[in-house]
Amino acid sequence: MLYMLYTDTVSYIIKGKSPEMESKLSALMPSAICISVMTRAELQYGLKRLPSAHRLLLAVRQFLKIIHILPWDTPAADWYADIRH
Repeated sequence: MLYMLYTDTVSYIIKGKSPEMESKLSALMPSAICISVMTRAELQYGLKRLPSAHRLLLAVRQFLKIIHILPWDTPAADWYADIRH
């Protein structure tokens, strides 16, 4: 099974605000966790709003180096619309 993390979840983990979620994720194989390219875009956008010396810059960049990022294609966009509806 593959678990895709949403932007808010990733943000809580990176900021250390969800020890329970970190514990659950650490029990999984790294290959079982991913984010969408849209979550990557939202994280990158958030970094643009921070000062260049902010501690989150490094944390987000490190996270993006190790997490599997799935592309956003037409079927994914359609599936998202169905779920969101």
